[in-house]
Amino acid sequence: MPRSPSAPGATRPSTAWLALCVAALLLACGGEDAQRYSVRGQVVRIADAGRSLVVDHEDIPGFMGRMRMTLPLQDAAAAEGLEPGDKIAFEFFVSRGTGSIGAIEELPEDTPLELAPPPR
Repeated sequence: MPRSPSAPGATRPSTAWLALCVAALLLACGGEDAQRYSVRGQVVRIADAGRSLVVDHEDIPGFMGRMRMTLPLQDAAAAEGLEPGDKIAFEFFVSRGTGSIGAIEELPEDTPLELAPPPR
């Protein structure tokens, strides 16, 4: 017969264990201090065996101008089916000076984007 948490001899999770779980969850989601930006751009290439995208992105108001960046993916599965030249909208999470791409949505091919000129 299973024990209820209030039954004598039953074990309960410690406060430290619960705090550790909450901290891990916050880190996985970008943490309390994470900034989230909605960004549009164009895939240049898939990098790091599918774990990162090289993206030309539009201005991120209040954060940075348009540029080409290599950004790690929070979930490599999010890039499945993407190819160089695809236009995308994505969530960009920044925490403690590092950024990563969250959810990705492919945009219609004819979506106008304001991108920086390609590097020479």
